[in-house]
Amino acid sequence: MTESTTLDLTLGVLLVTLIFTSMLFGVSCIQTGYYYRQNGQDRYLLKCMVAVMWALDATHQTFFTCTMYSYLVGQSAFSPENTQMIWTADAQMISNAAAIALIQSFYTSQIWRLSNNNIPLMVILTTFIAAGLGEIDIVALIY
Repeated sequence: MTESTTLDLTLGVLLVTLIFTSMLFGVSCIQTGYYYRQNGQDRYLLKCMVAVMWALDATHQTFFTCTMYSYLVGQSAFSPENTQMIWTADAQMISNAAAIALIQSFYTSQIWRLSNNNIPLMVILTTFIAAGLGEIDIVALIY
């Protein structure tokens, strides 16, 4: 395979990924609207968490679209002298890490409540959450 063919295949995969994530974001928007229409009696804190999750998802999708535009249309990212990632790629990872932390914290609080305040279980779960976020930070620092 030539270098041009390899680059075309890479760009094609990026385009398919962008289309797929855009469709999933649409599903997320529909689910959020459905949640607010059907679950008006839920706690205020839970409603706020859903709104924040949707905002983080929208932020992630926006940064991902900007990154893909730069790669697919601008193609400045493929120049040989460019060794750094585009800033929107870094911002995308940060918004994704924030969403992951929020979701895992929510699950941990639910497990805390359902386990009758089991402290050893919470220590284990919190350690796993912190280790996962540390892994995301290390990947972001490498690139």
